[in-house]
Amino acid sequence: MENRKKIIVNKEFQYRYIGNVLVPVIILQVILWGSVQYFFNKMKNLGLNSGFQENHPFFKFVEVQRSDLSLIILFAGIAMTIALFVWSIYMSHRIAGPLVKFENMLSQLQNLEEAKTKKLVFRQNDYFKSLAQKYNDFVERLK
Repeated sequence: MENRKKIIVNKEFQYRYIGNVLVPVIILQVILWGSVQYFFNKMKNLGLNSGFQENHPFFKFVEVQRSDLSLIILFAGIAMTIALFVWSIYMSHRIAGPLVKFENMLSQLQNLEEAKTKKLVFRQNDYFKSLAQKYNDFVERLK
């Protein structure tokens, strides 16, 4: 079994896959951050409507909480985005890799004698293993 070192083997598919994973996550992070800002603005308005002066400790407390929670959301969001980016590269490679290899083997069918000597083998964690078996069975019937 060959050991490929190329991670991006099908740019169109893999970039689209990565985008399909990351865009919703980033949108959800923005919505979460906006929700937190909305909540703390409501808290500030509640204090003002309750008659607190603007220098009341309540407002300092609310601002510290807003700042702390915003930082937590920011760092958690960055960590989650990086983790999902790495995961989506890995998963897209596990999907695209076997398909690229299969496509290459189909191209080799033009030279039938050479194709008969090679078996299509995917890596242990790749998807579409049944595709490799069906291809190998097909080539075996050609012999």
